[in-house]
Amino acid sequence: MQENIREINKAVKVQIYPNNEQKSLFLENMDHVRFIFNKVKESCEYHYKIIKEQGYKPRNLTSRKFCNSILTNLKKSNDFLYNSDSTSLQAALWKLYSIHEKLL
Repeated sequence: MQENIREINKAVKVQIYPNNEQKSLFLENMDHVRFIFNKVKESCEYHYKIIKEQGYKPRNLTSRKFCNSILTNLKKSNDFLYNSDSTSLQAALWKLYSIHEKLL
């Protein structure tokens, strides 16, 4: 016998008012996320082009291990990324990973 289960979804609207320091940190973090996203996208497109030129069947080139290795290398070569929030950088990579999964 199944019980009737109801799911109730609630939403709360919140508005924040950051001070000038928080605004600058937020904008700086968004610039870092954009930088990571563009660099990884550029790397994936380059590898995709090379594989296609060699006559292999294109496939999904991004994997979680690949994305993490690129992020690690970018952090080593760009010191300014250490100041950024690592969760948002990883979220940008997972977004790119899911986009490439859907396209290929």
